[in-house]
Amino acid sequence: MKKTSLTIITLLAILISCQMQPSAEKPTDQERIRTIILTDMTHDDGNSLIRYLYYSSWFDLEAMIVTNQLPDFNHDDTGPWDKAMGILDAYREELPQLRKHDPNLPGYEELMAVTKQGRGAIPIIWLTNTLEFSNWIGDRYVTSSWDSTYFHDWIGEGLTPHGEPKDSEGSDFLVQVFEKDDDRPIIVQAWGGTITFVQALHRFRQKHGEDKFRELLPKIHLYGILFQD
Repeated sequence: MKKTSLTIITLLAILISCQMQPSAEKPTDQERIRTIILTDMTHDDGNSLIRYLYYSSWFDLEAMIVTNQLPDFNHDDTGPWDKAMGILDAYREELPQLRKHDPNLPGYEELMAVTKQGRGAIPIIWLTNTLEFSNWIGDRYVTSSWDSTYFHDWIGEGLTPHGEPKDSEGSDFLVQVFEKDDDRPIIVQAWGGTITFVQALHRFRQKHGEDKFRELLPKIHLYGILFQD
């Protein structure tokens, strides 16, 4: 009986030891999921980014676009970008430890190279029908208001209602992603700030014409986290 128990304990110890070893297996290019992250870095998006980074070796991150969005942040608020940078800075600091568990995690510089700022801040109009918002968001009390929202105010030519160009570093970068000679699907995680993504589609269509635009669309798989509930 003692011998049987000892054998079982030994087998369990070996199993646990094997599970704790870091995986040296590197995902192939075809296994890595071609991904775009769109985020407004609201209170939940920070958690989503942290979780994503733990598994980021399995994704081919083409772009992460940070776009302000009302009511959480005004168009000129640095909060969303600062929050994203804070998380990536923490990732850089912890990366040596994280790579003990997964040596294939991307480097900080690699992530920063594809992290760009979008143009904000179109309101999340489903929050209220009164065109104003006053309530707690996380640990902040937020008050915002806006005029009526129309598609053409934010997409296309000219300036946004904030007097800024509708194009941005983020939308320009996304056009470059769309132009890549890569047949893999593009998985778009739309956590927020999709206005920059739509402007990029508009510019791609304008630049390359209707036929190329229709070739691009089947490759794009958009997951709107807005509809999670």
